[in-house]
Amino acid sequence: MQRAITEVILPAVDPNNSLAQEQTRLLLGHLQALALQQAYSASVQALARHDAEELAGALQHAVAGGPATRKAAEQLRHAVAQPESALGHALEQFLLASADDGAAAFIDASHKLVLTYSREQALRGRAWFKAMGFDSVPASLPEIPQLLDKWTESNATLS
Repeated sequence: MQRAITEVILPAVDPNNSLAQEQTRLLLGHLQALALQQAYSASVQALARHDAEELAGALQHAVAGGPATRKAAEQLRHAVAQPESALGHALEQFLLASADDGAAAFIDASHKLVLTYSREQALRGRAWFKAMGFDSVPASLPEIPQLLDKWTESNATLS
């Protein structure tokens, strides 16, 4: 597909049609990024799942609050064994419940845990889309293999 776009389609696009030129190059850039990332997709998804499970565990370990928070914590405990979408939903519901009757110290701790998790997710997302060329500071981003190596090394020390 990349070759077809580069050798056939792009040369045939009207050079005076800047939008068509831009969109064709954007499509080519996406295909190039997908080709680079294909080998890492499953590992990056596994890392995201691992991080969500770690967040769930840390939140459960620190939990303190009323009945809504405790009920949501129990649902979160069960969601860890469910598909990623169920875990994400349970995390969201847990945080919403803790806003209702969570202990102040737990709410502070959960904010810190969620921010740390979010920073890692954002970094991973930025690194994943680095090849698209949209990031304002791409040189500051690790390559996907580096992110995965760091995760593999940290898991090896835990074993």
